[in-house]
Amino acid sequence: MELVKVTKLKPHPLNESIYGEQEADAGLIESIKNNGIMEPLVIKEDGTIMSGHRRWRAAKAIGLVEVPCRVVGYSDELEEQEALIEFNRQREKTFIQKMKEAEKLKEIESEKARRRQIELAGNRPNTSSDLSATLREGGKGKTSEKLADAIGMKPRTFEKAAKVWEAAKQGNEVAEKLIEKLDKGEKTINAAYMELKRVEKQKELQAPPPPRGKYRVIYADPPWRYSNSGFAMSAENQYPTMETEEICKLPVEELALDNSVLFLWATAPMLEDVFKVIKAWGFTYKSNFVWVKDKHTGGFYCYGQHELLLIATKGSMLPKKEGMRASVVFAERREHSKKPEEFYDIIESMYDGPYIELFARNKRDGWEGWGAEYGI
Repeated sequence: MELVKVTKLKPHPLNESIYGEQEADAGLIESIKNNGIMEPLVIKEDGTIMSGHRRWRAAKAIGLVEVPCRVVGYSDELEEQEALIEFNRQREKTFIQKMKEAEKLKEIESEKARRRQIELAGNRPNTSSDLSATLREGGKGKTSEKLADAIGMKPRTFEKAAKVWEAAKQGNEVAEKLIEKLDKGEKTINAAYMELKRVEKQKELQAPPPPRGKYRVIYADPPWRYSNSGFAMSAENQYPTMETEEICKLPVEELALDNSVLFLWATAPMLEDVFKVIKAWGFTYKSNFVWVKDKHTGGFYCYGQHELLLIATKGSMLPKKEGMRASVVFAERREHSKKPEEFYDIIESMYDGPYIELFARNKRDGWEGWGAEYGI
């Protein structure tokens, strides 16, 4: 260890590009005032700081003339870059810092692979397939898995983060805004990925206008957006969702006859929202069915083992007497959000068509559809 003049030290350009200017906070400045610099800075011979940028800035703010340093050397730039990132391994990082770090680590890994390939091939020129194979050699799994581990993410989470990151780099405005929220901790990676996917899907489908016909029966299972997007089994992590305001704005009222009925699915956490949608679509709530599942899902206050199918009407729409059913239906729970086929039979027994299903996942004889298969 040796004492080096503060004026002879300089920040590492790679450190600045990945982590930004690391300003010393008031707590660090106060600590150095009282106790001095307890951990020496790590520097190169030319005074470039490898570790200790905030301590250096604190020392400058206080007016220290010299600081304790440990001088290190590296065989080449690649080793130096890898060492700098390693020095920052334990620090708390923002989303942007993690992704910039991953990009640099990928460059380093690619260059190391290229060198290994040249050495193994006796200086034979590399090919892209050779490089891809080399990147998968040794270590733990594929390069993406190594990168995920290095920046403290699970592989699948890193894949989602990378897709949002790349979209932002390509100028996708939605992704750019999502990156800002991710960096501030206002959104989870899963939620950001699903939102980007939802927007891209909408653009890809170029949703057609709703059917021009009028319908006596409207059946809908909206992709409600919940506030629990960080929860592994939340809807946000299973399929693209919509804000309640977006659902309210759909031109459903234009599809309804003067006398018509709406069957609208809702889960317990979305009850307040479902009544907003009923009103926005021009209907009045009347009653509901309860679907009791054969097994429960997760939950925050209780395990969810039922869903509600609300009945709302426009005009006069009592069901056929022979179609009346008990309000509780026991049926098997299948994949996420998929509703039992039995409810088609129940609806058809209660009312004659014409029928339309919104957010439809599949086609049914005698029904129009407007949904994932049709463009919503």
